[in-house]
Amino acid sequence: MTKGDDKNPSLAQVIKSAKAVVEDIGDDADRNAPGVPPRAFGLAAAFCLVTSIAVALVVGAVAPAALFWPAALIGLVAALPTTYMAGWGFFVSGHVHANRKIRDEDIIEVKWIERAASGVFFDVVVLAAWGSLVLWLASTHLLAHPIVVSASGMLLAVAGFAVVSFVFRFLIARRQDVA
Repeated sequence: MTKGDDKNPSLAQVIKSAKAVVEDIGDDADRNAPGVPPRAFGLAAAFCLVTSIAVALVVGAVAPAALFWPAALIGLVAALPTTYMAGWGFFVSGHVHANRKIRDEDIIEVKWIERAASGVFFDVVVLAAWGSLVLWLASTHLLAHPIVVSASGMLLAVAGFAVVSFVFRFLIARRQDVA
């Protein structure tokens, strides 16, 4: 085996390559979250673990005794993403936003989202007003048999309408600014 043989690199070449990869990962972390102390990420992870374990224990305690561990495991897995995001919000986000050079107001997508959201609010208010009036008239005066509508079904319909309205308004705002 010769020194220049690429098929079988020496131990020194492997170590040098590994160090380069680690340094590159460190550079990426500095670029993605400049000014964030590693302690903040550690606190977020610790908050995540402690809170998720607490949720898992509560879920396990509520479940029947024979299902304690499966229920606790499901509670732990379900709580992990939410608790990490909460920890990130508590401990990391303050450092990230303090070092940002671009403000949200300067990003065009934020403007599209604001325009779409403000339109959706108006759409939902109008839908709720007219829908309530129509349901009231239909259930009391127009029909011999009143209409019975579940509240959860109506809330689901309004939420679905809001999502569809937001998507259409966002696409329209994007098309208007792009064209």
